[in-house]
Amino acid sequence: MFTNLKNTITKPIKHINMTPKEKANQLISEYKMILMDSDFGNEILCTILATKCAKLAVRHILSGNPHSNPFNTELNSTFDWWFEVYNELNKDL
Repeated sequence: MFTNLKNTITKPIKHINMTPKEKANQLISEYKMILMDSDFGNEILCTILATKCAKLAVRHILSGNPHSNPFNTELNSTFDWWFEVYNELNKDL
């Protein structure tokens, strides 16, 4: 199940030019691939679980460092962007 974990971890994650909706879809797709690779097999169930996993991951990102930008400049802050990703995850994608 985790045979490609090292390759996955060492690949650069690019979200600089992604919209929050694109990132939300990417997270769901990646979690869904992991779940589909397991014994779940049911695509609808895997999509629901993948969405829940993506929401949890983004909540951890948001709560991990809510004050990461003491200068309150858009250039250095990703909090708003991740919050938009979370909002997209709460929509019907």
